[in-house]
Amino acid sequence: KYPKAIHQRLTTHPKMSVNLQADSGRSMEADQTYFLKWESMGKSHGRHAPKVIPKGPVSPLILVLAK
Repeated sequence: KYPKAIHQRLTTHPKMSVNLQADSGRSMEADQTYFLKWESMGKSHGRHAPKVIPKGPVSPLILVLAK
C-alpha cells in the first residue's frame, strides 16, 4: 500500500518505530492520497501520559501526499 521507503525511520533511536495513518477523507484530486507519518517508542494502550514528558528522541508529525 505504501512505498517501502516510507517505513524508514527519521530518528536514529533504535527503539523508535514508524507509524502510518491513512487519510479518512477524500481528496479533491482522484489520484492523491494523504497520510500521516510519525515515530514513537510503542503504544500507550490507554495509559495516561506522564505529568512530565521525559526527554528523549523527538519525532516530527509529517503530512505526506502520495500520488
